[in-house]
Amino acid sequence: MGGVGGKQGWSWIVSAEGFVPDTNSRQFIWEGVLTLLVAIASFWMIHDWPEQARFLTPLEKEIIATRMKKDQGLAGEGKLTWRIVKKALKDWKVYCLMLMYIGAAVPLYR
Repeated sequence: MGGVGGKQGWSWIVSAEGFVPDTNSRQFIWEGVLTLLVAIASFWMIHDWPEQARFLTPLEKEIIATRMKKDQGLAGEGKLTWRIVKKALKDWKVYCLMLMYIGAAVPLYR
């Protein structure tokens, strides 16, 4: 953050008089407070499973559960075993996909 607003480090959050925030830092602080409030409220607003959502009717819960099971595809069948892991590690396409992902992600986060 060096140099933002002509100030070093995080000193742009407070004014030169001490811990009295200037106009820009007040906006920064209010955005942080609002984000924190929304994050706390999300624990009661977002439901993990359709069965837990009280605002859905029984028919809607059933429809959503059916869609989720259909979207799951083969992931819902069987278990993960070491045989499957070994088979995946022997597949050249896994390593190709790894390289493709690294090639796309590294430039984005550099």
